[in-house]
Amino acid sequence: SSDVCSSDLRGQFEILDRSKHIVFIGTPSFSKVDELRDLNLFLNDFAFYDPTVDLLHVIKSIEINNDEIKELLKKINEQSERIKKSEENYKAIISSATQIIYKTDINGNIIFVNEAATSVTEYSREELMQMNYKELLAPETRLKVSHFYFKQFKKLTPSTYIEFLILTKTGKIKWVGQSVQLNRIADVYQFTCLVIEITDRVNIRSE
Repeated sequence: SSDVCSSDLRGQFEILDRSKHIVFIGTPSFSKVDELRDLNLFLNDFAFYDPTVDLLHVIKSIEINNDEIKELLKKINEQSERIKKSEENYKAIISSATQIIYKTDINGNIIFVNEAATSVTEYSREELMQMNYKELLAPETRLKVSHFYFKQFKKLTPSTYIEFLILTKTGKIKWVGQSVQLNRIADVYQFTCLVIEITDRVNIRSE
């Protein structure tokens, strides 16, 4: 038996005009464009019709584009982290606010509410998140307030303020003042509400 050693050989054959000899012009073996610099190689070190250099330039361009994509993805991830931290800080501030802050969808279903709402309404946050804001309205003000916010949405009024009565979980009647901002996120509308209890102020005003 015999061992056979094989290797890929790239290059071209050339016929010398005077001597009629045939010579083989080989291409240096390398796999990356960066190796050209490391090996101190130039274009005239390659066979004239060898497409390897052009191919590696294309590969190098792809590597550069990949690096640009990686850098872009890195920046996007960094921005996402900053946005996430900003949202967490925002939620922490909202949750610890002394005024009631809540959000509803366009139908009035509560989709967010902070802790301050529990002391005024006597409902837990979990209970409030399953409710429509109309369920908190005192019966005598329900139609008036519902119509008020229907008009705000219909006219796309950016912000409004109204005072009305609410009914707590234990049946207490309280006055509140509510500022509402109509927001559009993509094609979805939401109401962002800031509520302050004004029962004492109304009672003093009534005396």
